[in-house]
Amino acid sequence: MEFNQHIKLAEQLLKQNKCVIYQIFEKGIMAVFDKKETRTSIVCSAEEDGLMVSISVNGRANLKISQKFIQKIFGKRYAVERHLNKIDGQQANYFKLTVLRA
Repeated sequence: MEFNQHIKLAEQLLKQNKCVIYQIFEKGIMAVFDKKETRTSIVCSAEEDGLMVSISVNGRANLKISQKFIQKIFGKRYAVERHLNKIDGQQANYFKLTVLRA
């Protein structure tokens, strides 16, 4: 898949799950999901073999909610693995998504 195909698929999956798309870039997308007192911010960046996704819940990292959220939205089309970097767990949790082969 090319970068723009990953972004189009991410946009489609986010919209199907009632996320509001704020901005679409050449290789990225920003969206938000509001539910009661919880605001989940999602940033997806396209890579050659999938997506890098950061998820922030009410401006903070919340691994339990982030893992459920990402699995619900992307789990059928992408293999989800945790991506640990220097800033993971501070304001957001990061995940590496790889396209599942049929």
